[in-house]
Amino acid sequence: MEDTIVKKDRIVLESEVCFACLYIEIWDRIIMAHTNGILSLWDGTSMTKLDSVEIPIDKASESEDIAFSNKHELVISLFEWKIDIRKITPQGLSRQPIMTLSSLVSINAILILDHIDCFLIGSNKIELWSFETLKPAGIIDTESEGPIAEMIYIKKFNQLIVTTFGPNILFYDLKKKLMRRKVHFRNEHWANVIDFVEDQIY
Repeated sequence: MEDTIVKKDRIVLESEVCFACLYIEIWDRIIMAHTNGILSLWDGTSMTKLDSVEIPIDKASESEDIAFSNKHELVISLFEWKIDIRKITPQGLSRQPIMTLSSLVSINAILILDHIDCFLIGSNKIELWSFETLKPAGIIDTESEGPIAEMIYIKKFNQLIVTTFGPNILFYDLKKKLMRRKVHFRNEHWANVIDFVEDQIY
């Protein structure tokens, strides 16, 4: 069990590293994914841990991303080579996942699109998965552009914006699954670019 220090508005974990963190505003909850495969749920006001579960992962894997579906009350955790999907409530996390997915290639990003009942998995391509069937519903081929780094969805334009390790920013028409625009960068300082694009649009 980790040693935890609460300092006003921050949580300090003494014995493990948190690689991904997500705040659920409607519940005032924080989800954390740690390098050892622990997924934990925290109260956003008191900063106390409410629940945790251990996800069996390869020791070489690191936590990459977390996504939350408000519509389906699911949390999707990404650990590089593995995806874990399980139910979540404001009180805790389910003991057993509803689905796990292992991959032969590194998975770098996930994106939930509740309005069309699907989620996206980004590796060397973009896979669309249905929440209803928990099966693939389509593919956007991006292999020639380099592995996916991050994805955001702009509902106003029904547009998917993707960064790759190319480094490129790709603009897709999600309905037609077609690339509309590509921007290439000479260096790999792409990490803050997609956030900048999102800020400018909104």
